[in-house]
Amino acid sequence: MGCIESFDPGLSSNLQETELVVEGFITDYESEQIVRLSRTQALSNNGAPELESGATITLLDSLGNEYLFSEWSEGIYIIDSSTFRPE
Repeated sequence: MGCIESFDPGLSSNLQETELVVEGFITDYESEQIVRLSRTQALSNNGAPELESGATITLLDSLGNEYLFSEWSEGIYIIDSSTFRPE
């Protein structure tokens, strides 16, 4: 199976600067909330993206409460369900 038409997004395959990629899905369930931070890379690079460590991530709810994510492993940040209690 393949594409019907070729798609060219018009991006350079030799990116000199990278952009921060934030991946996550925050829910109102009482469970860990997870965010992954990585960097964009050249389209020609088939390796895993570079993960972003040492970031500070804060979640702010509609009542003004702040919840701080902790770095669980390189590029992976979590809020424990005992800390984050959505309402």
